[in-house]
Amino acid sequence: MPHFGLQIEMLIAAGAGRSLRSLSFAWIATTFCLLAGCTPSVNPTTRPQVKSESGPPASLEILVIGDSQLAAQVARGWQAEGRGEARVREIAAEAWQQDYAVDPQVDLVVFPAELQSEALARQLFLEVPGDVWNGPDINKAELLSHFRTDLTRYGNKIYTAPLGAPQLVLVYRADVLAALGATPPKTWTELDELVARLSAAGELKGAGDVTLPKGVAQPLGRDWAATVLLARVAAAVSGHGRLSTVVNVETLKPLVDSGPFVAALNAMQSWEALRAAAGRAEPYTDPAAVYQALVRGEAALGITWPSVLFAGEATAPSRELRVARLPAAAEWFDASSGTWQPHGENDQPAVDYLGFGGLAVGVSRNSLHAPEAFNFLAWLGSKRTSLQLSTQSLRTGPFRSSQLANPVRWVGESLVPEAAEQYAEALRRTHEERLVMTFPKLPGQRGYIEALAAAARKAATGAAGPAEAMTEATSEFNRLTESLGGPQRQSRLLREAEGY
Repeated sequence: MPHFGLQIEMLIAAGAGRSLRSLSFAWIATTFCLLAGCTPSVNPTTRPQVKSESGPPASLEILVIGDSQLAAQVARGWQAEGRGEARVREIAAEAWQQDYAVDPQVDLVVFPAELQSEALARQLFLEVPGDVWNGPDINKAELLSHFRTDLTRYGNKIYTAPLGAPQLVLVYRADVLAALGATPPKTWTELDELVARLSAAGELKGAGDVTLPKGVAQPLGRDWAATVLLARVAAAVSGHGRLSTVVNVETLKPLVDSGPFVAALNAMQSWEALRAAAGRAEPYTDPAAVYQALVRGEAALGITWPSVLFAGEATAPSRELRVARLPAAAEWFDASSGTWQPHGENDQPAVDYLGFGGLAVGVSRNSLHAPEAFNFLAWLGSKRTSLQLSTQSLRTGPFRSSQLANPVRWVGESLVPEAAEQYAEALRRTHEERLVMTFPKLPGQRGYIEALAAAARKAATGAAGPAEAMTEATSEFNRLTESLGGPQRQSRLLREAEGY
């Protein structure tokens, strides 16, 4: 038993200043504890002593989950700089989610950030030491603010380093808005009114008598239906002193059947009706499909984000595309009274939903080369390396202040400079503000998200009414909670994970 062996080593190391009688007593107490079925208290996140610099660099084993683009580059970059040998294994995200297993030979894991809650609940990683997190490579002060807090902390500790994450924005055609005499919407209500105007409009003409697109696009495949739904409700349910926005943190009672969720699904259903009327037979599967529809001139507006890896075969900037932060909410929903309330003077009406994607890296708690592994973690998350490697992944986006100054590395050439700067400004504003929404750090988080996505997709496509779909999601939330140990256990673990 490794914990037992470690405790005995600690006792022997301290034995020079203690009597044999004290050592024997400690041995007996520890053995009694093991026989009684308890685990000796050991801090699994303690960083091992750094090895002497005189030895050869360790050969590191890196597990990359669900990102072939990045996996091909990781070891090559490390070895090209003469830092040592690194071997990369790959596994699909769906396969890893079966058991979240990490082979004892693995030193680091690069994985989708949305799986972080489950991975950390299983205690897979060592805590990132302060000298690494605050060191010159990670350079914590240069990280966009929510990458230092909401997106990395687990129980007020840091176990992983961010490698970037996307943020949903509104991408729209400036010529379509001009033809309608409209301006970029400031609230979700204004956005949905704009969609209604598109639906009711006849043929729209742009410069040179070109027919303009009228379709709208939102991603609904896999988990994206839940992501869009949560992005829509974030501004209406975040803040105002509540600790949780999807479930009640004390009782684990689901909140997804409340007014904001049902209203958002009604709006999503309207979008799908216009998508079908514009000639697109099937829903858009993911943000890449949405962005490609915009680049092709198939859609007038969509919920996605610009990426150098989304644009497909576009060889010139889409000159009419523009970018805006997702809208604010004109009102917020008071769950205690079941009523909508106007925002107060000090409220933050625009709240973004983050944490649904991205990449993170952690050092395995079983690593035999932890000091070298933390050096690799810091190198991979550094400003220089992330510009070279993280931009190769569909899952990432800017996560440092300096990266907003040159967003072209992330968005590619599919946007004109004005639109690229609009995207950077949307991210900048998000991280300047206090509130964002993330999905609660619940054990079994994936199951809850999948249940919400299935219900949201049904409602958006008209297979079920919004209220009926959310009733189904509520039932599945309750079933999952019971299967994971019941409300009390889930509430306790949620409070620990969120640091409440």
